[in-house]
Amino acid sequence: MGLICGVIGIVLAIMAKNADIRPGKKYPGKALAGFIFSIIAIALTIFFFYSLINYYDLLPDPVKGPQINQLIYQMQQQLQMQLQMPAN
Repeated sequence: MGLICGVIGIVLAIMAKNADIRPGKKYPGKALAGFIFSIIAIALTIFFFYSLINYYDLLPDPVKGPQINQLIYQMQQQLQMQLQMPAN
C-alpha cells in the first residue's frame, strides 16, 4: 500500500509542478512536501519488505532461527511487563 500511495504521490507532485508553466516558477511548497513524503513512503516500504524477506530466510537456519525466536519472545515478555505496570 505504501508503494502504491508513494507512486501516486510522486505523479501528483509532478503534475502540480507542471501545472504552472510560467518560466522561473518555483516548485510549490505542498507539491514538494508531497514529493518528499512519497519518496520516504516508497523507501520505508522497500525496507520493510527487505526486512521481512530476510526474517523468513533466517527462520529455517538451525542457529539463527532459535535465536530470532528467543529474541522475539523476550521482547514480547518485556512489552507485557510494561503494559502490566501501574502508571504513577
